[in-house]
Amino acid sequence: MGKVLALVHSTSVVVGLLGDLARSVLPEVEVLHLCDDTLLRGVRAACGLTPAIAWRYVSHVIAAAEAGADAVMVTCSSCNRVADLARPFVRVPVFSIDEAMAEQAVAQGQRIGVVATLATTLEPTADLLRRKALAQGRFVEVVTALAQQAFDRLAAGDPAGHDAAVLAEVQRLAADCDVIVLAQVSMARLAPRLGEAVGRPVLTSARLGLERARAVLGLPPTL
Repeated sequence: MGKVLALVHSTSVVVGLLGDLARSVLPEVEVLHLCDDTLLRGVRAACGLTPAIAWRYVSHVIAAAEAGADAVMVTCSSCNRVADLARPFVRVPVFSIDEAMAEQAVAQGQRIGVVATLATTLEPTADLLRRKALAQGRFVEVVTALAQQAFDRLAAGDPAGHDAAVLAEVQRLAADCDVIVLAQVSMARLAPRLGEAVGRPVLTSARLGLERARAVLGLPPTL
């Protein structure tokens, strides 16, 4: 039987994007999507990940493992700590979509700019970058910026408004940063365009996370 990867989402906004990308990066893998929009809604209302929301997210990871997944990816950047919390409860690898991106960002620059469209994503992403830097024996300075209202514009069907808000923040940070990190999957499609616009590396978790999934599943890297 082929490998099975479960993606556990906190918002339906990213399901289509990651589904399309997974077919390209993981064509031989069956991908399961578990989506609970109430998770991100709760995180935003509480201004962060609470124990109750974390446990609900962990329960979805457990369900994915029990459904036969060979590995489980947590796709919500605001909840990236859930991967650590869930590991003791399952017998398959659990990882955050952001981990590979954070490792690459730390390797590429000392001053890292983080752009998010949700305030709840800024500190979890900055914390992940610092933890990865510590693991690599490096020092990094993390600078954050919030593209106000951008996520709500995207969810409301206004991608142009979302993109303009993100571009403005990326341009503002790029002048003083070595590398820019887009802290949410919902911004992934903008990375190539933004990199060209600001002349700095602009990293996104989507493709890097799915390429990490290949390694986790024991599959050879894509060419």
